[in-house]
Amino acid sequence: MEPQGNWLEELEDVAGVAVQYFNDLFSSSPCTRIDECLEAVPQKVTLDMQQALSCEFTADEIKASLFQMGPTKAPGLEAPTQSAFAPGRLITDNVLVVYEALHTMHGRRNGKTGSLALKLDVSKAYDRVEWNFLRQIMLKLGFPGVWVDRVMSCVSSTSFSILINGKSFEASGQCLNMEKSSVYFSSNTLPKKRESIKALLGVSEVDRFESDLGLPTLVGRRKYHTFSYLKDRVWKKLQGWKGKNLSRARKEILIKAMAQSISMYTIGIFQLPIKLCEELQSMCARYWWGQIGNERKIHWLSWDKLSRPKSEGEMGFKNLRQFNLAMLAKQGCRLMQDQETLVFKCLKARYFPRCHFLEAFDPPNSSYTWKSIMVVKPILQKRSCWRVGNGETIWILKDAWLPNSPTNKVLLPI
Repeated sequence: MEPQGNWLEELEDVAGVAVQYFNDLFSSSPCTRIDECLEAVPQKVTLDMQQALSCEFTADEIKASLFQMGPTKAPGLEAPTQSAFAPGRLITDNVLVVYEALHTMHGRRNGKTGSLALKLDVSKAYDRVEWNFLRQIMLKLGFPGVWVDRVMSCVSSTSFSILINGKSFEASGQCLNMEKSSVYFSSNTLPKKRESIKALLGVSEVDRFESDLGLPTLVGRRKYHTFSYLKDRVWKKLQGWKGKNLSRARKEILIKAMAQSISMYTIGIFQLPIKLCEELQSMCARYWWGQIGNERKIHWLSWDKLSRPKSEGEMGFKNLRQFNLAMLAKQGCRLMQDQETLVFKCLKARYFPRCHFLEAFDPPNSSYTWKSIMVVKPILQKRSCWRVGNGETIWILKDAWLPNSPTNKVLLPI
């Protein structure tokens, strides 16, 4: 159907509408303020580096580069702050950083300097880079022109193929969807500055961002209401399965792979209310025992027994409360071990700038993500033991560092 509402049936006409849609969607917007951006970019590439990049590449260099790449991976991190598609990094780190930033902005009511968070809708980010901007940035950083030309010939030749009734049609381009982009201001931002920034960027203002990667960006006192969307998602999944006559084995797979995995990202960042965990487990239990609608079925075993591992003769379903604490403990372990990530630097600067993570505490104005992680700190303290290196950061009498001791601590004072 055309944008004007006319119905089309011919293949070429239908293809023309589809190609035009994607051409408009991916069309490039003019870059009118590149020079202002480039003024803030310093030169990083030295003369020695320029000479090395300008040389002809050898077969050994090509082999070394290719062997660094996995079957579907790029060679190394794209940026130090990259949190996804890299070993040892989790995409949930982005959520923790964003949530911490928005929580700080939400509580900032005084002060002369306001702050803002800009949310841009950039689908297929790789294909939506403005190539002229990319070229100018590389040149300003000091990359030699011959090297820049090689890079641009690789990245600027993308296209999209639309398949209609077995016939292929091409479309290409890039753009930024400003209609779905928005900006959020802290409370102490002056109204005059807000209006000038919105007019400059061409985006709308929001009172709060609804979600980031499908997760809430602000959690207030009504925590059960905030996370109730998980219950709705699980209920919709189970409703679609109840009318099917499935074996026990298929029900087990559906519960483990679908119903209990819906909350995976959420329970790795937030502590869910106990009531919500029990209700989610109750929904899965009713489906397991064959309950349809309002009818009642006998539950021959409690969920606590069904959630025991198969090695003990049970089904191995998840106890959501315990699984929630385990996933939060994983975040705590990463804060103890991986100190180069952006989320660690963010949380350390705010909550434990002069001490170790296990010595941190929960201040009254902390975010809900930090409060959730602090819930599992006693578990980590009880189960953690130092591996002694040079011993500079270990308290001999206070810390657990003896691997063969019942408490891992010194029992008698020295």
